[in-house]
Amino acid sequence: MSTEIDDFANSIGRQIHSYSRAGLMTADEWTLISRAYLDHLGTIPLSTPEAEAVLADAAEAAAAAVSFTAYYPHERFHVFLDHVNFGMSYDLAAEADPAPISARRWIDALCLAILTDTFDRHGEAFYFTWEGMPEPDDLATGLLSQVADDDEIELPADTAASPGLQALHALDAGDRPAFDAALAALLHHTVDPLPLLPLALSALAYRAHQWLPSPDNSRLPHALVTNS
Repeated sequence: MSTEIDDFANSIGRQIHSYSRAGLMTADEWTLISRAYLDHLGTIPLSTPEAEAVLADAAEAAAAAVSFTAYYPHERFHVFLDHVNFGMSYDLAAEADPAPISARRWIDALCLAILTDTFDRHGEAFYFTWEGMPEPDDLATGLLSQVADDDEIELPADTAASPGLQALHALDAGDRPAFDAALAALLHHTVDPLPLLPLALSALAYRAHQWLPSPDNSRLPHALVTNS
């Protein structure tokens, strides 16, 4: 293991254990952990076992935030991060319900679940938290319609000219030029080095139609899009 990888493993391990000793780890702490993994992922080669492990734990930490919102304190659940060999179990408690997760956090977590093929493991938590959102979110609903085994979740009409919804409609229709145009519009307005929504949409396109992003687009690396 390289010194750089060693340093990150030690750093993220200290961060996680610090959170666990400070009290109840909530959706906020798990979201911060996921973001730390994603920040590191942007600094290493993506076609490596280390990148695969980092992405997997970023997805698990993000899903933990969703699970905390869905289950705590009424249901038991467990979180485990392989990269740092850290697990936490949540038992029943007589505490107030957590605040609903924001649509942005939910969408980021779902995008990571899509990229790592882990939606089936966390699908119930995603569904419960989607139902509990204070305001309906068309993009969240549209993404869920593509991965959930539920015919009653329909792709919302693209009435707001949202590039994300445009991409989903193009994907549904098998319209590659429209999909590419919507993806380009999304990337133009996304400053993150790892644009989770465009990556997840590209992953869905690859699985449905074997469409791959242009090799010139370094922000949509094939290693992440194909999960290989």
